[in-house]
Amino acid sequence: MDLESILKNAMHEFDLRHYANALPLFAKCAKKGNKDAKYRLGILHFNGWGTKQNDALAFKYFTEAAIELQPQAIYMLGRCHEEGRATTVNLSQAYEYYVAAMHQGDQDATIRIARFYEQGIVVKKDFAKAIELYVELAKRDNAYAMYKIGIAYFNGDGIKKSLESAYSWLNKALQKGSIEAMNHFRLMGTKSKTDIREASSLLAVGKELFLSGKHEEAKTYLEIAAKEGLSEAYHLLADLHNEGKASETSSAKAFEVMQRAASLGDSEAMFKVAKKYELGEGVPSSFTKAANWYEQAFAKGYLPAREELLGLRGYIDE
Repeated sequence: MDLESILKNAMHEFDLRHYANALPLFAKCAKKGNKDAKYRLGILHFNGWGTKQNDALAFKYFTEAAIELQPQAIYMLGRCHEEGRATTVNLSQAYEYYVAAMHQGDQDATIRIARFYEQGIVVKKDFAKAIELYVELAKRDNAYAMYKIGIAYFNGDGIKKSLESAYSWLNKALQKGSIEAMNHFRLMGTKSKTDIREASSLLAVGKELFLSGKHEEAKTYLEIAAKEGLSEAYHLLADLHNEGKASETSSAKAFEVMQRAASLGDSEAMFKVAKKYELGEGVPSSFTKAANWYEQAFAKGYLPAREELLGLRGYIDE
């Protein structure tokens, strides 16, 4: 079988997510010097798909492919330097790789550079420059870029605020399949007709992202699930705010989130609200309000509240 046929079969297996089958086929192509196969081997080892996750091997394959100007491999070297995968974290080096990949036409690299400008990473914060990059990507039908332009108009970041323009771009992004735009409409309470996802499935996605350390991504899914009445989402959101995993640490925000869950009748949330009143975390300390919330939690059957109430008052009415 010739190289082209082997590579075609490898890509077919990869697209079907039969990664273990794709791996040896890509390896054969890589030995013959194919740069795209080297990049794919890097991705398999980077993510641990079809093989044990191995940053060092991923970095090796990305480097070999990048030398031959494989755009996605250059981008992934940027990721490695940004995330400290098989190398030390070096944001300046990451930026240089992203620039190089962008010049080779890689859209993911352009998105990373735009984010650097948005957040002032390595370069001076410049929302207008980020918007310029997103506009160029939007011309290439990039759905995420369309979403980001919509959000920029919505918030007035780097561009004059315009709700009309915001929703125009967000709808364009939605039509192009942007999950981010779909989530935005869902969070705003204007669920799109194409959004058939159950709240429970969004909670599951948010929880998985939370546990895998992708806290900023998890936040949106958890906020939607919480808004749609799933109390478990409130507990995870409170953890994000307590520990500053998706934003600056905010005890006050964590208290607010738990209070909303308590209002839904969540006994554990009632207990946590009581504890925050007792300790004065995110809210002025009040033993009276703490005791009240402990009583409500205990009345709902949350047994740990009994001991806390007893310790706070020295007695309990049963």
